[in-house]
Amino acid sequence: MSLVTMSATTPYGPLIESRVRLVTWNLWWRLGNWKNRASAIAQTLEDLHPDLVCLQEVWQEGPHNQAAELAERLGMSHAFALDRTEGAVDQGVALLSRCGPLLLMTTHLIPFPHRGEWRERQVRSLVDFMIEAVGGATDLGGRIVVAGDFNAAPESDEIRLLTGRTPAACSWLGVP
Repeated sequence: MSLVTMSATTPYGPLIESRVRLVTWNLWWRLGNWKNRASAIAQTLEDLHPDLVCLQEVWQEGPHNQAAELAERLGMSHAFALDRTEGAVDQGVALLSRCGPLLLMTTHLIPFPHRGEWRERQVRSLVDFMIEAVGGATDLGGRIVVAGDFNAAPESDEIRLLTGRTPAACSWLGVP
């Protein structure tokens, strides 16, 4: 058994080297000229040929789901999670994937600079979910990806908490 060394730059042990092309994109729901934007979104994703796609503000109306249509065009699988409904149109987040076992999450933290406390609560819920989800997973091999529209600066308390760069986060995440 080898000893795993942890430091401030690698608080969870050595980095895992892998090659995955990931795209995260807030599609702006049905704001603005969304019908014309749809083909440009699909074409951009085809050109990028990502392995994983994390989408925010995805729409669904009746049998039409923006994520499902993109996934079909790209030859990927998808999952959609409803956030809210306005009129008869749903809005949520979605994941598209062509990869093997991994825990992939996308989020859309609340905007506005003065709402850092709310974003921190969202981050705590997200990490609690990760801990619960990974607890039952035996084939992830440490492959966890969190992407999204974080609406926060890299040095904000909520992002430092999410990335384990605060003493509170280390004890909360079980890191010595």
